[in-house]
Amino acid sequence: MEQQTLIKIYNEGEPIEVNELTEAITSEEMGAIVVFQGSVRARNRGQEVTHLSYEIYPRMLKKEARSIIAELRENYADESSLNVACGFRNGKVDPGEISTVIAAASPHREAAFKVCRQLLEEFKQNLPIWKKENYNNRSAWIEND
Repeated sequence: MEQQTLIKIYNEGEPIEVNELTEAITSEEMGAIVVFQGSVRARNRGQEVTHLSYEIYPRMLKKEARSIIAELRENYADESSLNVACGFRNGKVDPGEISTVIAAASPHREAAFKVCRQLLEEFKQNLPIWKKENYNNRSAWIEND
């Protein structure tokens, strides 16, 4: 069975379509789908956040994400299949809006949970995504935390 991978970048004003991502990795062989959905907080570090500004290098992001996914699939080779879908917002994202979605589907829940968590951590450290937090009177670039 061919493993499914979907990596999608949503531009400013385009909401992430969570159902589109999960449907892309759903099949009769998958017994578990785990979804991480990250949203913009209204307050961070004691300040009111007006919005986040994401800057993404799309081609490099997709290449690096596929590499990370391939490596994780090797670590879970005992699973008959491991499907992954992820979506990233680019541009302005307001508080309450979804900025990131990572979904992992596997025949068994343990692998789906582990892979989703590992992808989140690897993506935060390695993908070319830059985040600027904007406040009422200033802005600051934020390291991946």
